[in-house]
Formats: sequence, C-alpha cells, structure tokens
Amino acid sequence: MTLCDTSGLNRSMHKDAFIRAFTDKEDTPLNKHLLRRVAIQEVLNPSLTLTQQFLAVNKVICKEEVPFIEDIILDPEENLASVYFPLEGEHYYLVVTLDLEPSPIIRGVAMSPGNDVYFAVTSEMHSLEELLALAGIKPTRTWRRGEKNGKLPRHNGFEIRSFEKKTGDVEDKLRALLDTLLPFRANLSHLSALASVGVSIAYYGYKEQMGGIYLDEEMIGKLAELHVPVDIDLYASGPDLEPFA
Repeated sequence: MTLCDTSGLNRSMHKDAFIRAFTDKEDTPLNKHLLRRVAIQEVLNPSLTLTQQFLAVNKVICKEEVPFIEDIILDPEENLASVYFPLEGEHYYLVVTLDLEPSPIIRGVAMSPGNDVYFAVTSEMHSLEELLALAGIKPTRTWRRGEKNGKLPRHNGFEIRSFEKKTGDVEDKLRALLDTLLPFRANLSHLSALASVGVSIAYYGYKEQMGGIYLDEEMIGKLAELHVPVDIDLYASGPDLEPFA
C-alpha cells in the first residue's frame, strides 16, 4: 500500500491507473465495480468542497496508484451505498455516499469512525475449555494464558464479534451482537459469576467531525436482559482542517 497524491500534478497518472482498474466492467446500478469507479473519481477529482477540505490534510491509501477501498456497504432500502477509503495513520475513514438509482451519483462525503464491538470473557482461574463449555456459544477468537501469539495473555478467554471490519455503524454492530448473545443469556449469567464478562466498544473518530453512539430503547432493553457491563472507549484523532478559501 502507498499514499495517494490527489493533487493536480499527478491527476494524469491517476487517470491512467483508474482506466486500467475498471476497463471492461459491467455497469449495472448495484455492480460494485461501477460504485467503486464513481467513488474513486470523487477522490481523484473532487466535486464537493468538503471532499477537497478533507483530502487537503488527510491522505488516502492507494494500491497500484488507485485509491484503495476497504469496504462498500449497500443499503437498497435507502437507495444508498457507502464506500470506505482508509487513511494514512488513522482508524477512521473517508466515506463517499452514493445514490444507487437510477444510476450511481455522489450524494455526500463524510469522515466515518472506525469501530470495534465485541463481547469478551476472561479468567485467570478457569481454562479456556471450561469457559467455552459454560458459554455454549461459538467464539470468534480464543486465547490461552501464556500462549505465544504476539502478546503473552495473562488469562484465558474468548471474544464474540458479529463484524470483523472496523467499517460500518457501531449501532448496527451492537444490535447484531446483542441478537447473537441473547439466546445464551442464561449461560452467560452463570459464566459471569466465574469470569470477567462484558461488551466492549471502541470508537475511533475524526476530531473535526466527531459523532457519537446512540443507544435506543430496544438496545438498552437487550443490554438489561443480558445484565453485563459495557465498556466504551472514545478516541479522537487526525489533523486540523484548513479553512477553505
């Protein structure tokens, strides 16, 4: 991966790479190649003032001279597609939003927070096998105390995630996680007496466009049913935006 120079000096180079990347692709409204092409064009040749402001100080990561797309999230009910571009040294994303019908066009651009949402169980006293047996649920990731895998864990444990990527809305990830956990709430209640359990949320926002986390009544009710703690970590980073002349 390299950084994209989206300045005018290198536009011709980007244009050639852009053409190579999307030659002979089928152009249908929900075809992701077409969505990629429209979104990348906005990054290389911004039509929106806000895109220019963001890219004046935030650098999009490139692959083979083309802005790299980490994810495309479709919302046909709202007639939208959100295209996520990772940025140098940051956990938040530049997101280009497209209207899908009648053909993809730019609706807007924003900085979207990266986020992690997961349920974790840890114990120094009980083995991983005991924890999993009590939980009765398939984990996304497991580890054992003292196991060499990067850092040396000081406890046994496991995680459950509904989404691996940092893209997307934190609320959607929390809803999906709660729906996964609730059928096992009795098991998790017994497990909480023996181990440390809880939902963890990490939110990595752009300091110039910080949003927040909204918990509606349904989510609060499901959290109450699970009767587990929730740890929320908020991070704000990124460069100052320059005034737009």
